[in-house]
Amino acid sequence: RVQFPMASGFFRGTSADQDDRWGNANKRMMKKLKFPKVFDEKCDMKKVNLDVMSKSTAPTHTFRYQWVTERLTEMLGFEDEIVISLVINSMSDKGLNPKQLQIDITGFLEKQAPVFIEELWTLLVEAQKNKHGIPQAFLEQKKKQLQSASVQPAVVPPKEIKYLGATTMAPLMPIPSSGPAPDIGASVEQAKAKAAAAAAAAAAAAASQ
Repeated sequence: RVQFPMASGFFRGTSADQDDRWGNANKRMMKKLKFPKVFDEKCDMKKVNLDVMSKSTAPTHTFRYQWVTERLTEMLGFEDEIVISLVINSMSDKGLNPKQLQIDITGFLEKQAPVFIEELWTLLVEAQKNKHGIPQAFLEQKKKQLQSASVQPAVVPPKEIKYLGATTMAPLMPIPSSGPAPDIGASVEQAKAKAAAAAAAAAAAAASQ
């Protein structure tokens, strides 16, 4: 293509958006690739709570930033700000097209691009169906975290034990998850019996002398 120099020192030509060859190549790529069925589902981005997708250092963890950042970093092996920004900015588009987004990031993720976009679009479709705009997978994950945090082993409170006139505190003893709790009272009685026997033996030895 012949370019004519202009007075300002620039060249007259066409951009990639104006070049029909780019649009045709993009259409051919669309027809060539096979996309998952979930891409056929429409997603209303206005129903998605994007404030639930920030980096871990942010005060509030959001889906758009945290999940995208962590998942892309896991796939790439390092944190690539260019790819992360590309995906995050694309999610701000109300007419987000998962097929086009897959093509856009293929140059960065290569064979992993279809995997990432399918996971992302599945979460977005789930989110729009939830009244709070949050993916169901996130709610289940949070539920499991709360349940595991609430399960704490039971502990037997300390108990005073009198032994040969001295008072001490029994150590804290965790209750096993299954089976009866240990009988502290029986152990105390056995200790008293041994002490009494030892005292009686000492008295008998002294009397024999």
